[in-house]
Amino acid sequence: MKLTELFPELIKINIQDKQYELKFNTRAILQMEQDYPDAKEREKLILMDGADKKGNPLIEIRSTNDLINLLFAGLLHTKAFTDKDTLTDAIEPRDFGNYTNAVFAAFMQARLTPEQMEKLEVMSQANPSKKK
Repeated sequence: MKLTELFPELIKINIQDKQYELKFNTRAILQMEQDYPDAKEREKLILMDGADKKGNPLIEIRSTNDLINLLFAGLLHTKAFTDKDTLTDAIEPRDFGNYTNAVFAAFMQARLTPEQMEKLEVMSQANPSKKK
């Protein structure tokens, strides 16, 4: 199995005819902790609302403010938007569905799967770091 199969490319979104990658890294998590200090509130950000006919989870982000907060957190690594107001002015309501799907996909991508953990363990054992 190729690494690209285990670690796919980042999710991309378009804002004002420019493409950006969404990435929920440590900086994004810190931003989310700042926006939502209560851990239970952070857990409720993306509501899992059953599944479609194919078994794929359906999601619903509770508010426009939540969507902006999540987008801002996921875009922090790009340094393209200096603050949430700049991002708010750049996004369009007609694209909210695409943004919601992209945020969910980026969240799911940020979680390590058992297969990814196993591959990383095998790679670390095959290439041990040489410490002196």
